Amino acid sequence: MRQNKSFLSQAIALYSKYWCSDLESGAKWGLIIFVCLFMGYSGFCILRLGYGIVIDIFIGSAGSLLLLLLIRQSILFVLNLFKVPSLIWLGWLGGGITIPLIVFRFSRFHWITVIPLTVLASLSVVSFCTALIILFRNRKCFRKPLFLLAFSLCLLLFMQSMMKPEQAIDWENVNIYHPMIWDTQDIDYTKLTRESHHVETLLYGSGVNQVVNFNKQLDWETPCVDMALFLKPPKGIFSSLREGYWGFDHTSFPLNATVWCPEKKGKFPVVLILHGDFPMRMYSDTGYAYLGHLLASRGFLTLSIDQRFLNLDWTGHYQNEMDARAYILLEHLQLLRKWNETKGHRLYGKADLNNVVLIGHSKGGEAIAVASYFNNLPHHPDKPEIVFDYGFDIKALVGLAPSDCLYQVGDTSIVLEDIDYLLLHGAQDADVSQFYGDRQFKRIRYFDQEYHFKSSLFIYRANHGQFNSAWGANDLFFPASLLLNKAPLISQEEQQRIAELYISAFLETSIRKKMDYLPLFQDYRYACKYLPSTYYINRFCDTETNLIADFGSQMKNGGYHAAGFINHAVVGLPFRRPGLSRQNPVLHLKWDHPAILTIDARNSSLPSFRNGVFTFSLADLSTRKFSKPLDFKIELTDTGGACTFTYLKDIIQIVPKTPIELTRFSSWENSYGNKQEPVLQTISIPMQAFQKEYSPFDINKLQTIRFYFDQGAGEVYLDEVGVRGVDFIAFQ
Repeated sequence: MRQNKSFLSQAIALYSKYWCSDLESGAKWGLIIFVCLFMGYSGFCILRLGYGIVIDIFIGSAGSLLLLLLIRQSILFVLNLFKVPSLIWLGWLGGGITIPLIVFRFSRFHWITVIPLTVLASLSVVSFCTALIILFRNRKCFRKPLFLLAFSLCLLLFMQSMMKPEQAIDWENVNIYHPMIWDTQDIDYTKLTRESHHVETLLYGSGVNQVVNFNKQLDWETPCVDMALFLKPPKGIFSSLREGYWGFDHTSFPLNATVWCPEKKGKFPVVLILHGDFPMRMYSDTGYAYLGHLLASRGFLTLSIDQRFLNLDWTGHYQNEMDARAYILLEHLQLLRKWNETKGHRLYGKADLNNVVLIGHSKGGEAIAVASYFNNLPHHPDKPEIVFDYGFDIKALVGLAPSDCLYQVGDTSIVLEDIDYLLLHGAQDADVSQFYGDRQFKRIRYFDQEYHFKSSLFIYRANHGQFNSAWGANDLFFPASLLLNKAPLISQEEQQRIAELYISAFLETSIRKKMDYLPLFQDYRYACKYLPSTYYINRFCDTETNLIADFGSQMKNGGYHAAGFINHAVVGLPFRRPGLSRQNPVLHLKWDHPAILTIDARNSSLPSFRNGVFTFSLADLSTRKFSKPLDFKIELTDTGGACTFTYLKDIIQIVPKTPIELTRFSSWENSYGNKQEPVLQTISIPMQAFQKEYSPFDINKLQTIRFYFDQGAGEVYLDEVGVRGVDFIAFQ
């Protein structure tokens, strides 16, 4: 016992003589360098005070150093209260942990990731620097240069040890899901992305803020709008900082926009593009110049609206601002209406306000839906004192990875009626990481006598930010962006080419009624040779689609009968994260031996079809190999007993369950939920594709629909079984 006590005493003495001072020095210099470099770069990425990059870096570094010293002194004060002066290095360590912790949390990390990541990084820096100090104790001239090397190597080794390498999905079998089996004509889709007319670029704004584009060289000035009835500003000193940056508060928001106008004479359909909630100090509206210039060259008067003053920031941001975004968007249309009727104005007679299209990205994608809803109301649904007088003829909406349900009327989601809708969303989206736009897609209803359609395209390897040139590949800002898995991404040029092609085709179809492009929205494979090589899933519905079995409502017939399934039940289509309703009930089917689903169509009251299309939506939930797509038999029987059938593999190959790795850090990845999110693919089968048996089949007398799942085990979601009356597809 005495020997042990003597050894312990010697260890404590050795620690006091050497390690205490070395740890103090290692913690001091290592963490000073670590925090200053980290916060300097964070200042460059986040601070954006408006006085230049050098000032941002300097204030980030200097401010963090002062904060580090303040936290150190506070921790030392507590340690002295408990009389533990030998652990003085804990003061430096506490400061080094606290400062990155604040920034990491601001970057939307999960706490499970934030705390161990920050603690281990700080401990690694301290340990490495302390070891170097001991090694070069008598060589003081080497110490300080080695601290920087110590920090760099330590952080690099730590990050590499904690993170998985970036991983991409195996795309060897992608061509299996692209083969064409029918075509109407050889349409050159590349002409949709070619410019046709010369374009004039104009700027208008209120001239009251420090954004260079909208403070100088304006083509004309605009009034401000008072949003006091819509918004409450951030509280405290941060509100003053935000107001100081912009030069105005929520009572005088500017109306700023970039206009791309065709130079030729004429009246042009109007397109408004609205950005989402990116950090307010970074440009967002300029990121759609590629789209604005293209659409203007194709004869659309296109505006990119600036609402960065509503966006998030380290000084805080406005809460529940979605209705404000929508209102400001409609105020831009009011301005356009006024200028269109004012002789002598540069836009006099240029705007065809009977054909208006709204395009929105992220929160902007939801704001355009709210604006469309407000457009026909006499006043704000929640604030009657806000009177509306709009009534624009908004014909179509385009959502680029939109959010959803951030604004509701009471507890009810917005339902839109009689409007065309296009939805584009990337599977590799680490910001809007769930397919929220699918809910708005489902909530669009058709009642009038005009032709309307809605279509969605789910794009593997596409992310959130690359629809906007200013946002790019980082769906989250620094330092969270360091942990994103970006290996699978298609290039920004490729992702924007998809947007250009689909949006151009959508406007030609919806506004100019060029139905040659409609098949593209029914089946992406019509343009697959013009699209980047990846997997796509698309959904389609129109006013000519007559649903026989929509499992979200009462069956329009005698119901269905399932035999031989392990499981069959109507369930809610899930998101990748459980707990949030997707507002889309579907039929869940699972089998491991032959099974049959029979749907009674006798009471469907279908109209007479000259050349109908049988249609249904499906998501494959199985983990089958990509080289062996799902297959089953589809059989239709009429009241006269005539039967016709086909196999799924002869029509289309459904993309199986595909895992998505959004990040390189396991615990953070888990916060996104499951690695797969089921997405419904609409399958349209022209009657010419079915094989006849015995006597001619009459779709106008459809009686029974059967799905024979006899090609091996599987699991699917099924929805929207019906018949489409107008056939724009000529089957070969």
